[in-house]
Amino acid sequence: MGHDGAIEKIATLREKGLSFGEIAEQLNISKDQAQKLYKRYGALLPEIQQQTKEITSVPKGDYAGFRIAFYDLETTYSSWTTIFCMSVADEFGNVKTLSLETHKGKTWMDDSKLVKAIADELSKYDILVGWNSKMFDLPIINARLLETGERPIGTQMHIDLMWYATGRHMRAGRRSLENISKYFRTNNSKTPLDVRLWQEAERRHTKEGKQAFNTIVEHCEADVLVLRDVFAKMKPLLNSIHR
Repeated sequence: MGHDGAIEKIATLREKGLSFGEIAEQLNISKDQAQKLYKRYGALLPEIQQQTKEITSVPKGDYAGFRIAFYDLETTYSSWTTIFCMSVADEFGNVKTLSLETHKGKTWMDDSKLVKAIADELSKYDILVGWNSKMFDLPIINARLLETGERPIGTQMHIDLMWYATGRHMRAGRRSLENISKYFRTNNSKTPLDVRLWQEAERRHTKEGKQAFNTIVEHCEADVLVLRDVFAKMKPLLNSIHR
């Protein structure tokens, strides 16, 4: 089956409510392949609409609800952190990724252009949703913005779902996104990676480093879809949204 045909079939089966596991079994592919092909569906949607005339979307001008960014950051492990990439899934599940490849600086580890693009991207949304994002992702973004002479962000409403996975809200074992997604049996699943991959990605100018970097980007894109799935399960716990 060609990729385009598989993508359309997966999209159809998802609309019927089938899980990625069930789709993978029907199409004789792995669950991971089914998830990755479905992510490509968002990018191919305009083309599919033109060809089939069967899929319609809501014009942006007609949507009056909150714009929600399910976002995740991947960075170096050094104390003076550099950002590798940020992925954002919107309220409809469309994923966009900004990285050191899409916004190149003066050197292969210069994230000054990237962090400015990240701030501009997040400013398009009314609500930011992350996992440990108030203590990790957002502070790192702001530190990098300040270091490069830009203004910090943080005026949007912000939901850090990790804090609703523990304490008085709910108890489901460890509060990692991986554990909670397994607990809820979400359609998308996290892809555990070796920590040494991040060290290799710092040598992005080499063949091995580039491969490690691309793997981390794919990992980041998968994480925001997992986050979106978990949010769908946990949102009844939310009774207020703070900045």
